[in-house]
Amino acid sequence: MNRFKEIDVNEVKDNFISLIGKDYALITVKNDDKINMMTASWGFFGVMWNKNAVSLVIRPSRYTYQFLKEGSEFTINFLQNGYDDVLKFCGTKSGRDYNKVKETGLTPIEICKNSVLFSESKLAFLCKKVYVQDMDKNLFCNKDFSKKMYPDGDVHTMFIAEIEKVYCLKD
Repeated sequence: MNRFKEIDVNEVKDNFISLIGKDYALITVKNDDKINMMTASWGFFGVMWNKNAVSLVIRPSRYTYQFLKEGSEFTINFLQNGYDDVLKFCGTKSGRDYNKVKETGLTPIEICKNSVLFSESKLAFLCKKVYVQDMDKNLFCNKDFSKKMYPDGDVHTMFIAEIEKVYCLKD
Protein backbone atom coordinates (compact mmCIF):
# COMPACT_ATOMS: atom_id res chain seq x y z
CA MET A 1 0.00 0.00 0.00
CA ASN A 2 2.96 2.30 0.41
CA ARG A 3 2.85 3.10 -3.33
CA PHE A 4 -0.59 4.65 -2.90
CA LYS A 5 -2.11 7.47 -0.95
CA GLU A 6 -5.73 7.94 -0.07
CA ILE A 7 -7.25 11.12 -1.48
CA ASP A 8 -10.62 12.82 -1.36
CA VAL A 9 -12.71 12.12 -4.46
CA ASN A 10 -12.77 15.88 -5.11
CA GLU A 11 -8.99 15.81 -5.56
CA VAL A 12 -9.21 13.55 -8.63
CA LYS A 13 -7.94 15.64 -11.52
CA ASP A 14 -8.74 13.16 -14.29
CA ASN A 15 -11.69 13.61 -16.63
CA PHE A 16 -14.16 10.87 -15.68
CA ILE A 17 -15.54 10.58 -19.21
CA SER A 18 -12.05 9.92 -20.58
CA LEU A 19 -11.18 7.60 -17.70
CA ILE A 20 -14.13 5.27 -18.20
CA GLY A 21 -14.73 5.74 -21.93
CA LYS A 22 -11.18 5.81 -23.29
CA ASP A 23 -8.78 4.50 -20.65
CA TYR A 24 -11.18 1.76 -19.50
CA ALA A 25 -11.52 0.38 -16.01
CA LEU A 26 -11.16 -2.96 -14.31
CA ILE A 27 -14.21 -3.69 -12.20
CA THR A 28 -12.75 -5.94 -9.52
CA VAL A 29 -14.57 -8.05 -6.97
CA LYS A 30 -13.16 -10.35 -4.29
CA ASN A 31 -15.43 -13.00 -2.81
CA ASP A 32 -13.71 -15.14 -0.19
CA ASP A 33 -10.41 -16.14 -1.82
CA LYS A 34 -11.50 -15.56 -5.45
CA ILE A 35 -10.74 -12.35 -7.32
CA ASN A 36 -12.39 -11.60 -10.62
CA MET A 37 -12.25 -8.53 -12.79
CA MET A 38 -13.66 -7.36 -16.08
CA THR A 39 -12.90 -4.46 -18.35
CA ALA A 40 -15.55 -1.76 -18.46
CA SER A 41 -15.96 1.26 -20.67
CA TRP A 42 -19.48 2.25 -19.62
CA GLY A 43 -20.43 3.95 -16.38
CA PHE A 44 -21.08 7.21 -14.60
CA PHE A 45 -19.42 9.08 -11.75
CA GLY A 46 -21.30 11.78 -9.89
CA VAL A 47 -23.52 12.45 -6.91
CA MET A 48 -26.57 10.35 -6.03
CA TRP A 49 -28.60 10.48 -2.83
CA ASN A 50 -26.14 13.05 -1.40
CA LYS A 51 -23.25 10.61 -1.81
CA ASN A 52 -20.29 10.49 -4.19
CA ALA A 53 -21.35 7.64 -6.39
CA VAL A 54 -20.66 5.51 -9.42
CA SER A 55 -23.11 3.69 -11.63
CA LEU A 56 -22.06 0.63 -13.60
CA VAL A 57 -23.95 -1.62 -15.96
CA ILE A 58 -23.06 -5.30 -16.13
CA ARG A 59 -24.72 -8.01 -18.23
CA PRO A 60 -26.00 -11.00 -16.21
CA SER A 61 -24.09 -13.30 -18.58
CA ARG A 62 -20.76 -11.92 -17.31
CA TYR A 63 -18.98 -13.92 -14.62
CA THR A 64 -18.28 -10.72 -12.69
CA TYR A 65 -22.04 -10.17 -12.42
CA GLN A 66 -22.51 -13.00 -9.92
CA PHE A 67 -19.56 -11.69 -7.86
CA LEU A 68 -21.17 -8.23 -7.79
CA LYS A 69 -24.58 -9.63 -6.87
CA GLU A 70 -23.13 -11.62 -3.96
CA GLY A 71 -20.65 -9.06 -2.63
CA SER A 72 -21.19 -5.67 -1.08
CA GLU A 73 -17.95 -3.95 -2.18
CA PHE A 74 -15.86 -3.73 -5.31
CA THR A 75 -13.07 -1.61 -6.74
CA ILE A 76 -12.72 0.26 -9.97
CA ASN A 77 -9.08 0.23 -11.05
CA PHE A 78 -7.63 2.48 -13.72
CA LEU A 79 -4.31 0.99 -14.79
CA GLN A 80 -1.16 2.89 -15.64
CA ASN A 81 -0.19 3.22 -19.31
CA GLY A 82 1.08 0.10 -21.04
CA TYR A 83 -1.57 -2.39 -19.90
CA ASP A 84 -3.74 -2.48 -23.02
CA ASP A 85 -3.14 -6.22 -23.36
CA VAL A 86 -4.42 -6.78 -19.80
CA LEU A 87 -7.54 -4.69 -20.47
CA LYS A 88 -8.18 -6.59 -23.69
CA PHE A 89 -7.73 -9.95 -21.97
CA CYS A 90 -10.03 -9.03 -19.08
CA GLY A 91 -12.64 -7.74 -21.52
CA THR A 92 -12.66 -10.79 -23.78
CA LYS A 93 -11.92 -13.76 -21.49
CA SER A 94 -14.14 -15.08 -18.73
CA GLY A 95 -13.10 -15.68 -15.15
CA ARG A 96 -15.08 -18.92 -15.45
CA ASP A 97 -12.31 -20.22 -17.70
CA TYR A 98 -9.24 -18.30 -16.54
CA ASN A 99 -7.66 -17.10 -13.33
CA LYS A 100 -7.35 -13.53 -14.58
CA VAL A 101 -4.98 -12.41 -11.83
CA LYS A 102 -2.57 -15.22 -12.69
CA GLU A 103 -2.97 -14.84 -16.45
CA THR A 104 -2.42 -11.07 -16.45
CA GLY A 105 0.32 -10.96 -13.82
CA LEU A 106 -1.42 -8.13 -11.98
CA THR A 107 -0.49 -7.72 -8.32
CA PRO A 108 -3.50 -7.48 -5.99
CA ILE A 109 -3.21 -5.44 -2.81
CA GLU A 110 -5.89 -6.15 -0.22
CA ILE A 111 -7.40 -2.89 1.03
CA CYS A 112 -10.11 -4.50 3.17
CA LYS A 113 -11.52 -7.98 3.72
CA ASN A 114 -13.32 -8.26 0.37
CA SER A 115 -11.60 -5.71 -1.85
CA VAL A 116 -8.32 -5.33 -3.69
CA LEU A 117 -6.68 -2.75 -5.85
CA PHE A 118 -3.83 -3.54 -8.20
CA SER A 119 -0.26 -2.37 -7.77
CA GLU A 120 -0.34 -1.49 -11.49
CA SER A 121 -3.22 0.97 -11.00
CA LYS A 122 -2.79 4.73 -11.22
CA LEU A 123 -6.16 5.36 -9.60
CA ALA A 124 -8.62 3.10 -7.75
CA PHE A 125 -12.02 3.60 -6.18
CA LEU A 126 -13.35 1.47 -3.32
CA CYS A 127 -17.13 1.29 -3.74
CA LYS A 128 -20.01 -0.09 -1.68
CA LYS A 129 -23.20 -1.21 -3.41
CA VAL A 130 -26.28 0.88 -2.65
CA TYR A 131 -28.78 -0.05 -5.37
CA VAL A 132 -29.21 -2.77 -8.00
CA GLN A 133 -31.81 -2.82 -10.75
CA ASP A 134 -32.30 -4.88 -13.89
CA MET A 135 -32.71 -2.66 -16.91
CA ASP A 136 -35.89 -3.17 -18.93
CA LYS A 137 -35.40 -3.02 -22.71
CA ASN A 138 -39.06 -2.03 -23.07
CA LEU A 139 -38.39 1.25 -21.24
CA PHE A 140 -35.97 2.60 -23.86
CA CYS A 141 -37.41 5.65 -25.59
CA ASN A 142 -35.84 4.57 -28.88
CA LYS A 143 -36.92 1.00 -29.66
CA ASP A 144 -34.42 0.72 -32.54
CA PHE A 145 -31.61 1.52 -30.11
CA SER A 146 -32.89 -1.16 -27.73
CA LYS A 147 -32.99 -3.74 -30.53
CA LYS A 148 -29.48 -2.77 -31.65
CA MET A 149 -27.96 -2.90 -28.15
CA TYR A 150 -29.81 -6.00 -26.94
CA PRO A 151 -30.58 -8.24 -29.92
CA ASP A 152 -30.23 -11.36 -27.75
CA GLY A 153 -32.04 -9.91 -24.73
CA ASP A 154 -28.92 -9.90 -22.51
CA VAL A 155 -29.92 -6.59 -20.91
CA HIS A 156 -27.59 -4.97 -18.38
CA THR A 157 -28.17 -4.69 -14.66
CA MET A 158 -27.38 -1.30 -13.15
CA PHE A 159 -25.32 -1.13 -9.96
CA ILE A 160 -25.13 2.17 -8.08
CA ALA A 161 -22.46 2.35 -5.40
CA GLU A 162 -21.13 4.88 -2.96
CA ILE A 163 -17.48 5.80 -3.44
CA GLU A 164 -15.98 5.06 -0.02
CA LYS A 165 -12.29 5.69 -0.71
CA VAL A 166 -10.04 6.80 -3.54
CA TYR A 167 -6.41 5.76 -3.94
CA CYS A 168 -3.82 7.21 -6.30
CA LEU A 169 -0.13 6.66 -6.84
CA LYS A 170 2.10 8.79 -4.69
CA ASP A 171 4.02 11.50 -6.54
